[in-house]
Amino acid sequence: MSSLMLYPAIVEGAIVPSLLKHPTHHAYKKMFDGDIPQNLEPIKQLPLSIKI
Repeated sequence: MSSLMLYPAIVEGAIVPSLLKHPTHHAYKKMFDGDIPQNLEPIKQLPLSIKI
């Protein structure tokens, strides 16, 4: 991991907390407001069968 991480992430839970690369923003070289997440997959959902 480089010494400059623009978007760090911390993972915790049933493991020891660890500093990791952010899954959708780690590849950015500069930080800007409105950076778009990368590598997102479309949400797969079933059609809604109830009336809203």
